[in-house]
Amino acid sequence: MYELRSYQKKAVERLLWSRDLPGADLISLPAGAGKSLVIAELTKRLDKPTLVLAPTREIILQNFEKISAYLPPEDIGIYSASLNKKEIRKCTLATIGSIYKKPELFEHFSIVLADECHLINIKKPSSMYMSFFNRISPKVVGLTATPYRMDVKYERLEGGFILTHHVTKLINRTKGHFWKRLVFNINIGELIEQGYLTSLKYIDRTILEHNQIPLLKHKSDFDLNKLSNKLTDNMDRLVETVFFAEELCNHVLVFCPTVALAERLQLLVDGSEVVTSKTNKKTRERVVGEFRQGKIKTVFNVGVFTTGFDFPELDGIVLLRPTKSIGLYYQMLGRGVRSAEGKKNCKVIDLTGTVKFLGRIETIKLIRRKMWELESETRENWHNLPLYSFTVDPKQQKDFKLS
Repeated sequence: MYELRSYQKKAVERLLWSRDLPGADLISLPAGAGKSLVIAELTKRLDKPTLVLAPTREIILQNFEKISAYLPPEDIGIYSASLNKKEIRKCTLATIGSIYKKPELFEHFSIVLADECHLINIKKPSSMYMSFFNRISPKVVGLTATPYRMDVKYERLEGGFILTHHVTKLINRTKGHFWKRLVFNINIGELIEQGYLTSLKYIDRTILEHNQIPLLKHKSDFDLNKLSNKLTDNMDRLVETVFFAEELCNHVLVFCPTVALAERLQLLVDGSEVVTSKTNKKTRERVVGEFRQGKIKTVFNVGVFTTGFDFPELDGIVLLRPTKSIGLYYQMLGRGVRSAEGKKNCKVIDLTGTVKFLGRIETIKLIRRKMWELESETRENWHNLPLYSFTVDPKQQKDFKLS
């Protein structure tokens, strides 16, 4: 078995303390802090049928590796279509998409550990997670590095108009209060200071500030297609920045706003590859394998390697994809904080002004005041802060689900 760090032990003890309390519990552990080890230790200490849920096959396999060091093989099963397995055992690891329509098979599990639980839409009873939980009524424990997500709130104005705000909300402070308590938290800056995680070195090469990036028609997010066109006008500068990153780093991951821009850049950077949600499984596995081995130096990715991509040697990140979502931003940069032999830091080269807007991720932290708050060096409190706002007139309201 692995030797747990002090904060991992404390997280496990806090969850064991709260296991008989009513309602769902939540723990917050930074990217690279070892959630898989906490899950593995919990499955052993609970010593009862435990269902471990994850959103992707990659995370299932990471958790399986750690749990295998704690439990005998006959006690561990995987139920996931993406892994072509349908095993139900004392400890079963599953992707929610494979089981949510079959709750009767899992009614004997009284406890569920939900990895990357910020992805659960607790406001939507018909979602895969919530419909499954409602059927089997387990004790739910959620684990995440980012216990917050984008949400929408409304203000009714005169004349039937509605002012709509896209905001960041802590998931334990979201209407419905599915998550009853945050029982443990340690911030990423603490683990960097203690030497458990690698520091980031930020390099600002901003081409477009946030206020220069086009928004969608209803101003609910950046218009990534228009942004891509604007960035294309600076193609020489983009390619030069990637070459600059390759000189500084051994492994460079570029977060792109669109597939079209990623593919165009890949043609201009010899030996690079592109991974998107449409990349087939075989190609993706080859690219990831060769990236880890150093055969491929640069990978352009579009919305893929933001969660569950565990590559400690990654030492270069290029941000071409802007965001006001502090959760998405944290997940992207969190790919670079894992420690590896010989790795001094991870360079973050920002071309979109996102670091200046959201702050360095080591300054992002949860802090308990009268209640839990989310802050960074650029904002004292991100919870419920309007990030995008737009007005919906009475004629448009049929196109929006207002609550």
